[in-house]
Amino acid sequence: MEVFFVWQSDVLRTLVNSYIKNDLWMLLVVVALFLFAVRSYSTATFFLISWLTLICLGLFIPVELSGLGKQTLLDRPFVQMLTYLPLTIIAGLGLSGLLNLIDRFFPSRSLPAHLMGFLSLGLVILNASQNHEFYPSSCCQFVTRDDLAAIAWSDGNLPPEAKFLIASTNLNVTAFEAPETRTGVDAGIWLTPLLSRQTILAWQDLSFDLPETHMGICERQIDYIYIGGMPQSFNADQLNGLSDWFQPVFSLPAAKIYRVIGCE
Repeated sequence: MEVFFVWQSDVLRTLVNSYIKNDLWMLLVVVALFLFAVRSYSTATFFLISWLTLICLGLFIPVELSGLGKQTLLDRPFVQMLTYLPLTIIAGLGLSGLLNLIDRFFPSRSLPAHLMGFLSLGLVILNASQNHEFYPSSCCQFVTRDDLAAIAWSDGNLPPEAKFLIASTNLNVTAFEAPETRTGVDAGIWLTPLLSRQTILAWQDLSFDLPETHMGICERQIDYIYIGGMPQSFNADQLNGLSDWFQPVFSLPAAKIYRVIGCE
């Protein structure tokens, strides 16, 4: 039932698609081993299925969060990562049940059980090597050394009441977000928790070369613009050609800060 509702949501469908795209063969193996897990470890398997069901239900329990509006008890990326655990344990129980069954049919031979164990391990290693990368995702490395330098410089050189504009994108991790819900995309998100500087998330379709954009920035009394080195960060080239509106005050290859001018 939960899978059906997940599939109906454009946001949550990523959860199912990620398993189908990268781990389809492993899912089929888990389904096959599930039968042996139920046969040999029914209580533990029932507990794991209940756990998996509760995890999925967390995607549909709404909660209100300050600044983010209506969210859910668990978001899609968290459930996507956590689902591996019960599925893995179910597969392990199923493999154990299968090996016990093989031992019953071949009580004097250990080779079939050993072959099945090595075959299962080989399938896992092959699937992981073909479909997964064990490196940090470039999308989530929000902070670089340049960002740390920019944050430290801001702490020592900018007034405590300075207000920053930071890059943002639509927040798409639950089925309840309003279309206007935004979230930060680079190291600018750390200016508030680390320096207690106020930050404003950029609104949608922001183009710095438009007069109305500069006017909107001035109306919001934004003092500085933070540009990190992430793919969705602001494009510094746009600001470099607008010296009447934006003045660079800190610049490193992966972190830049511009002062907003011309608001009088």
